[in-house]
Amino acid sequence: MGLPKRGRMYPKFATPKTLTKAEQRRLLRAVRAHGSPRDRALLSLALSTGLRLRELAGLNVGDVSVGKAGTAWRIQFVFREWQAAARFESVYPFHALRHSAITNVYRATRDLYLTQRFARHSSPLTTTIYTHPSDEELYAALRGIKT
Repeated sequence: MGLPKRGRMYPKFATPKTLTKAEQRRLLRAVRAHGSPRDRALLSLALSTGLRLRELAGLNVGDVSVGKAGTAWRIQFVFREWQAAARFESVYPFHALRHSAITNVYRATRDLYLTQRFARHSSPLTTTIYTHPSDEELYAALRGIKT
C-alpha cells in the first residue's frame, strides 16, 4: 500500500499557516540584532503570546514598557520588513505569528485544553486545527509502524 502522496492531509480543514521553528529563530535573531526596541518587543510578544494584531496594536504604555505599539498597518509593515531581513522563502501574514505561537504550545504540551486556554478560543473545535500533524510528523509515524 505504501505512504500516502505528499500534500494536504486534511483537505476538509485549512491548516493554519505557521512559521517553521527555523524561521521563528531567524526572525527573532534578525530583529534582536538590528531592530529597534519597539520592533523587538512587538515581534517577540506576538510570537510568544499569540496576541491578535488588533490586541497588539491596542497595547499602551501601561500594558508594556515599550510605548504605544502602533497601528495595525504599522505592525504588519514591521513584520514584512523583518521577514525580508530574515530572508524567508515565503511571505506570511501577521496572523501566522499567532498560529505559530499556538502550534508551539500544542506541540510542547500535546494538551488540547491548555492550548485552547492559551489561544483564548471559546470552543475546543476551533483549537483542533492545531492538532493536525505536519506531513513530516505523519510520515515519521507511519514509517515507525511495523506490519
